Amino acid sequence: MKIKKACRKTIDEGVKILRSGGIVAIPTDTVYGIAAMPFNAKAVKKLYKIKGRSGKKPIALLVSSKTMVKKFVKNVPFKVKKLIKQYWPGALTLIFKKKLSVPAFLTSGLSTIGIRMPDNGVALRLIKAAGGALAVTSANRSGKKPAISARDIIKLKSIDLVIDGGRCRAGVPSAVIAVQGNKIKVIRKGASVDRKLT
Repeated sequence: MKIKKACRKTIDEGVKILRSGGIVAIPTDTVYGIAAMPFNAKAVKKLYKIKGRSGKKPIALLVSSKTMVKKFVKNVPFKVKKLIKQYWPGALTLIFKKKLSVPAFLTSGLSTIGIRMPDNGVALRLIKAAGGALAVTSANRSGKKPAISARDIIKLKSIDLVIDGGRCRAGVPSAVIAVQGNKIKVIRKGASVDRKLT
């Protein structure tokens, strides 16, 4: 496992690794995540193995811009557009109805997918350079505390590169929200954004 300080050269290296099917750990505004190319089945499978995650739990996407959502979802309801405008980039993962083109291995066969635009310059630069979206899950074994610094990731295996962007601000995963009709359902309480929504 290589740990390198965030810079243009490291981001370029991270993109090459991702495009070759590798795994890169990245800082976000919440916690560190482990990332793979979203349409690469073998790479996404590695995320599950590294994390020790049940195949029944989907992997979320991190995107580099608000407009990238349209590539993966059927439609964006007006209420969700308002949430995106208010909270992105930020610590809010939104659940959408996915397009048929989004592979089942990414969503555990579900018809929905979680998407977030992180408020972290390093993450956004890497995601954009890699094509605008990455499959990302928190950099920890399932059930363990999330990593808030690059050194916290040392115990994980099979990660090709850790991009060290310093300590994560929030220190807890993002809130996860589903909009059902006119109602907002909190799927996971995380960063403080969810308290403003309820």
